[in-house]
Amino acid sequence: MISKTDQQAGAYLKQLLSCVERRKRKRLQLKVPIKVKGSDANGNRFEEQTETLNISSSGVAFFLRRRIRVSSLLDLTLTQPNSPESFNTKGRVVRVEDCAAGHACKLGVKFEPKS
Repeated sequence: MISKTDQQAGAYLKQLLSCVERRKRKRLQLKVPIKVKGSDANGNRFEEQTETLNISSSGVAFFLRRRIRVSSLLDLTLTQPNSPESFNTKGRVVRVEDCAAGHACKLGVKFEPKS
């Protein structure tokens, strides 16, 4: 029989393990302008200007005002701050969080390899 204390310890351990960094690339907390184009969860085409929350060599995180499905392909244009230089790429949505009604959704997007 498992005691309540053992169950609490198990729950705490699960919580700690979920906080372990599993990313292969270091994320930098940078706010960079980003234009996002794609289709929302209802299939409607959109274009939205936002800014990154963090970025790495393999992906980016940002908020959008619309719901997007995991695995959606997006066109991304990141603009270098204080410069006309920009970087165009495609990214695949790998994570969608915080999509409460009336609030922005936090997306995790992995850059697609160039073909």
